[in-house]
Amino acid sequence: MLPQKKYCIQLRMKTSFVSIAKNMITKNNFLAKLFLGCCLCLCFTVSSCNSAPTVAYIKTAVVFEQFNGRKELERRLLQEEQKRKLRVDSLTLELQVLEKQISAGSQTASLAKVFEQKRYRLQREEQAFQEKHQIASEQYTTEIWKQINEYVLTFGAQNGYDFIHGANGSGNLMYGSEAYDITDQVIHFINQKYEGN
Repeated sequence: MLPQKKYCIQLRMKTSFVSIAKNMITKNNFLAKLFLGCCLCLCFTVSSCNSAPTVAYIKTAVVFEQFNGRKELERRLLQEEQKRKLRVDSLTLELQVLEKQISAGSQTASLAKVFEQKRYRLQREEQAFQEKHQIASEQYTTEIWKQINEYVLTFGAQNGYDFIHGANGSGNLMYGSEAYDITDQVIHFINQKYEGN
């Protein structure tokens, strides 16, 4: 039964109970009033129980991958990585030049000391590069999910959903009929919101 039709039937039931109630109250019959009160309670209980929530689900991995905000943040992350990689590559090249000088026989104590300092610096830079990459990647992922969650919340409220579940393969949602899959609509909505539309 369609929600609007169900609402009309319930509304008619309530109005007919109200008219019966008016007739019984005017007769001042205690049992009739008690019976009517019970019927009204039952009517309201049934009508509130019969309204099923509007439920759907999205494939979270697909939403994440196709979100334009993720693509933009990924480009920024790659740009930052390239800058850091240039510093590491520059140190690696300097180290290789020093290594060739040492292996060519021009090994002096000061050259060996410079070589060790640069090698130590390279190791620190590589470690810092990996740590910064890990931190930046986690921050971007957190930002992306925060934005997606805000957009899905707005989408759900604007489209009358009571629940939107996320199917992510970890067991939260083991099965969902394709009829309830709103992944494409959500992707379209969040990308429009992200672009300012």
